[in-house]
Amino acid sequence: MAARQATQKKKSKFSTEENTKETQFSVDDIPSIRREVLWRKNKDGTVAVMKIDDDQYFYQIDGLAAQIWLQIDSKKSIAKIKDIMVNKFKLPPGKFKKDLWVFFQELQKEQLVLFT
Repeated sequence: MAARQATQKKKSKFSTEENTKETQFSVDDIPSIRREVLWRKNKDGTVAVMKIDDDQYFYQIDGLAAQIWLQIDSKKSIAKIKDIMVNKFKLPPGKFKKDLWVFFQELQKEQLVLFT
């Protein structure tokens, strides 16, 4: 998901691979976008994300991952976001839960979200 060359974008990976790092959140936690993160939804449905303190790099999130990002509102738990997405897009709950977990791990690793 992270672009590592100046002004270059890279689409997020929404994979099912298990992350071997220990997570710092649970399904009951509520994700919030960090204050130092700017973002916008583009006309094509993608989401452009940039950290204020690192304006040389930005992230482009698309597809289902963009729809998840748009659900992050500092009010909904990860479990609630999962339920909304499963119902809205008719997704298989078991597989989607795993994908959702990987996506939130990635957001945490890139320091784009906090969990409470």
